[in-house]
Amino acid sequence: MSVDPKALEGKIKQLYPEIDQYGIDMSSHWDDVTKAWMIRLAKGGNTLETHIESQDAEDCLSGTKCVYLNTQLSRFVEAYCLRGDKSCQ
Repeated sequence: MSVDPKALEGKIKQLYPEIDQYGIDMSSHWDDVTKAWMIRLAKGGNTLETHIESQDAEDCLSGTKCVYLNTQLSRFVEAYCLRGDKSCQ
């Protein structure tokens, strides 16, 4: 399966509604060095860049939650949106 970055971002937002709920910016691109999809989350000057392996990206597009991304996103939301940071409100 070929992964389209916009489709991947759309599916991630569908699976993880807190991205839109807290107004977190997200972008993605393929990284030839790591051979993985790089996902960048940003909010209020805080950023997190993490990766999704190619198979995980394909699984994500087919409707399976991205377990590794789920952990990273949860930490980002907790650190920058749920601990009193006004930028997420």
